Amino acid sequence: MNADGVVIFYGATDQDTSLAEMRPPLGGDSAVITLRTTKTLRMLDFKRLQTAYGGEPLSYFQPDFTEQVEKNAFRRRPHKLISQPVTPGRESDYLITQTMAEYLAHIHREPFDGVLFESVQRAEGTNVVLFPGLDFASDLDANSFPLEYVDGSIKVFSTEMVEYRHRERRVYLADGKVSMNYDPDDFPDDE
Repeated sequence: MNADGVVIFYGATDQDTSLAEMRPPLGGDSAVITLRTTKTLRMLDFKRLQTAYGGEPLSYFQPDFTEQVEKNAFRRRPHKLISQPVTPGRESDYLITQTMAEYLAHIHREPFDGVLFESVQRAEGTNVVLFPGLDFASDLDANSFPLEYVDGSIKVFSTEMVEYRHRERRVYLADGKVSMNYDPDDFPDDE
């Protein structure tokens, strides 16, 4: 969510998600600390936005069914974009989320202090991003974010094992191209 040279705080709401998001190598050590906020924060929770649909369950027979389906897909799309991990060397692919972060932090009529979004590295995990305020964005220091270290909270973990689960996908060759069938439940907002 940050353009090159823009400092943003990245964290998680729990230790296991934080470790998963760091994606440490086998044998690597990772330090985790606990921080607390020093003021009330205005946060946009993308997990809630993704599940919001504005009313009763949809029916194929309601007159605005297509419109409501499109609105729901639109609400889920930003969450999907910000949840994707950064691929080294492809940072420019994230221009949309970087622009969205700038808008939420500085342009929105009631700016947000940060966002919460689903971790793709750990099921049920939540990531936290805090934006720097305009008053100190050009001169960041240890006091730039409304956070303070919880004394004695540092823990160091050594990665002993990484476990992946895989599911076979159906692929086929058509017109000289490899194509894949997706399970619609995996990608509900894709067409």
